[in-house]
Amino acid sequence: AERALAALDITREDFQHTNGNVQGYAKPDTRRVAVSTLAVNPAKTLFHEIAHCLLHSDQARMEDAADLTRDLAEVEAE
Repeated sequence: AERALAALDITREDFQHTNGNVQGYAKPDTRRVAVSTLAVNPAKTLFHEIAHCLLHSDQARMEDAADLTRDLAEVEAE
């Protein structure tokens, strides 16, 4: 996974989220991802967060960025 992250220019950071319902998160604007040590399926969560970075990192160029709801972004990442 680390080679894939490096090839995609995505950095993994320590999980810092305090919401117990979150298994991972992405910061597409800075191409950073984190996965909780308590994630049920850490590999799936990591690839889901990578998808967010790949799909949503350049919203300035996205024609429909203003219409992209959180729900739709989650479906796209799946």
